[in-house]
Amino acid sequence: TQAPVVLTVVMPALNVETWIDETLRSVLSQDVTGLQVIVVDDGSTDGTLEIVKKWAERDPRLEVISSGGVGGG
Repeated sequence: TQAPVVLTVVMPALNVETWIDETLRSVLSQDVTGLQVIVVDDGSTDGTLEIVKKWAERDPRLEVISSGGVGGG
């Protein structure tokens, strides 16, 4: 079972295919019990969303939200 969530990191993402692997690797490697990472993809047109979804399949601490391009905020 997973530990209760004590820290949530929310990452907005838009067309960051080049950097998203490195970013997720860095965030998810932190030694924090109860870490949750939420990536909000704002309608990326590159491979960002697909990469994040693959990460989420492998790591239950990661949640993906696709906002469909509604803009920041």
